[in-house]
Amino acid sequence: MTSNEIQSIVDKQKAFFSSGATLDIGKRKEYLLSLRKSILYHESEIEEALKKDLGKGTAEGFMCEIGMVLGELSFQIKHIKRLSGRHYVKTPIMSFGSRSFRYPSPYGTVLI
Repeated sequence: MTSNEIQSIVDKQKAFFSSGATLDIGKRKEYLLSLRKSILYHESEIEEALKKDLGKGTAEGFMCEIGMVLGELSFQIKHIKRLSGRHYVKTPIMSFGSRSFRYPSPYGTVLI
């Protein structure tokens, strides 16, 4: 893959992120499910790459790499609504009489 191809992919991802499509919790869950499905579908290829690149055996590759990612994906899928919701935080004394909250949202794009 050339650097121009990579830059094109990153530009498309940034445009997609800027569109606001990643703010919908239902869509985020769909993307996580899709990533999980893709990892399971390509598991043998990932194991082969881990063996070539890092010298990891099948069991070690699953336990230390693939299994951990799948576990984290399962947790995020199960708890995404709660994790993405509004969280009330302590209000500074200067803002007495008001409420403060933290509203988590996606940071941006990644290239896998």
